[in-house]
Amino acid sequence: MSEESIKSPLEKATREQLEQILARAEMYLSAQLQSGIAADQRALVFAGFLATGVIALLGAAGALLINQTSSAGYIAVGTAIGLLVALALSIYASRPVDFEFPGNNPCAWEGDIDSNMPLTKSLAGQALHYDHMILVNNAILEKNCGYLASSMYVAFGSLLGGGLAFVGYLAI
Repeated sequence: MSEESIKSPLEKATREQLEQILARAEMYLSAQLQSGIAADQRALVFAGFLATGVIALLGAAGALLINQTSSAGYIAVGTAIGLLVALALSIYASRPVDFEFPGNNPCAWEGDIDSNMPLTKSLAGQALHYDHMILVNNAILEKNCGYLASSMYVAFGSLLGGGLAFVGYLAI
């Protein structure tokens, strides 16, 4: 990184300020990582519940449809299909992603060392890099949160629709 490439308010910061900024940025990146891992765990646990529901509904539908053509069997199949869509969204929310991790590769400092860049400029560059990493992680977390929320809405809608259809079937 050349000395000219760092143009930000951070270049005026003192070394002590930059060290604090970097420490807080590393804490933030670590918290994002923990949050991402927890979100993946939530998505996979939810996917497990959905998979169980799909299997149970398809088993019930099979039992109802083998012996006779029953609207209840078709209702179960429809509900299972909705839960299967929710399952796919939940699994997609927990897929591996290119997440930015705290810290850096020591080799990344070679250019700064070779060009004899002042330490404050190097630290300011690292702070800018962390800022970019935080923004990338936020976008990933927000996107995956949306997929998991969609999964929950689809599951709820499927169960509500299937339940209402079954109540209607029983009322006939």
